[in-house]
Amino acid sequence: MRVVVARTLPAAGLDRLTERFDVDVGGLPLDREWLAQHAPGAHAIVADPTVPVDDELLDRAGEQLAVSRTSPSASTTSTPKRCASAACARRTRPAS
Repeated sequence: MRVVVARTLPAAGLDRLTERFDVDVGGLPLDREWLAQHAPGAHAIVADPTVPVDDELLDRAGEQLAVSRTSPSASTTSTPKRCASAACARRTRPAS
């Protein structure tokens, strides 16, 4: 599974993700074009509250996207299920 991290995370959170997933990490400041290029095929997008998670980004990511997380604790949650953006909430599917 592939996780896209919109901006740099602290090492503790990033290390946990890279142990379990293929991870693409953006930088500071946020590069919206980089995020749009890396979103296709992602199973999860980790974004802080300053990162716009909108319909365009979700469309680029595709149907396999299961989690879009904007909580600061996203990197330390083992199975995040929350979607904090309005665009993502419109697309939320029941957990299987």
